[in-house]
Amino acid sequence: MCYGFETKIEAAILIRKLLEKKYNIEAKELDESFKKTNIRPNDKILCVYKEGNKLQISLVKWGIKFGKDKPNIVNSRSETIKEKKFWNDLFTNNRCLVPMTSFYEWIEVDGRKVQHKIYIYNEEYFFVPGIMYRDKEDNLSVSIITTTPNEFIEPFHNRMPVLLELDEALQFMDESAKESLKRLKPYPHSIKMRKEIAVLPIRKKKSTEVKKIKLCIFGIQFRGNDGNIR
Repeated sequence: MCYGFETKIEAAILIRKLLEKKYNIEAKELDESFKKTNIRPNDKILCVYKEGNKLQISLVKWGIKFGKDKPNIVNSRSETIKEKKFWNDLFTNNRCLVPMTSFYEWIEVDGRKVQHKIYIYNEEYFFVPGIMYRDKEDNLSVSIITTTPNEFIEPFHNRMPVLLELDEALQFMDESAKESLKRLKPYPHSIKMRKEIAVLPIRKKKSTEVKKIKLCIFGIQFRGNDGNIR
C-alpha cells in the first residue's frame, strides 16, 4: 500500500520535460506552493491527466470518496481494476499519473518499525498511475494504483505502488485502456531501487507531550508492534 510520498520535482521542470516530448500542456491553477514532502491522504497532490488532446497538470485531492459517509479510497488494487467492471470503466475513462520522487514504507529496524523512503536510483522522478474521479460539484480527486510487490519490496510489504518511468508513463496515457492495464504490474528493475530512513520535519509539540517528542528523534518516526506511531 502507499500512504505517504514525496514529490520534490518542481512543476515547472515537469512541464518542461513534457514539452520536450512534444505534448500540448495546460496547467490549471498551479503554483509551486504544493506540499513536496510527507504528503498524506487528503493533501493536494500534483496530477497529470488528459482532456481532449492536451495533458492537464493540476493539484488534485488524494483520496476518492463516492459519498459523504463512504470510505476515503487512497489506493486502488490493480487486480480489482482488471476484474470489476465499475473500476475498469473508471480506469478506462479517467486514468492519470502522479509524479513522485519517493514513497514511504515502514521497515523493521532493531525490533521497531522505522519509516523509510523508497526511490529509484539515478531517476530524478517516476510516475504512479492513478484513477481520477470528478464529483457532482466538479471537484477532482485521485486514487493511486497498487500491485503485488517486487523482489525489493516483498521482504517488508505485500503491496507496492505501480512505478513507471517517464517514457512508459506517457505510453500509458496514450495507448488504449486494454494496453495500459498490462502495465499495472510490479516494477521489474528491483536492482535500481533504494531505501533510506525518512527524516521528516518535526511538528511543534506542546510541553505536555514530551514523551512523544523523545520518540520522534530528529524527525524519524517509529511504529511500535501494536501499529501505533510512537
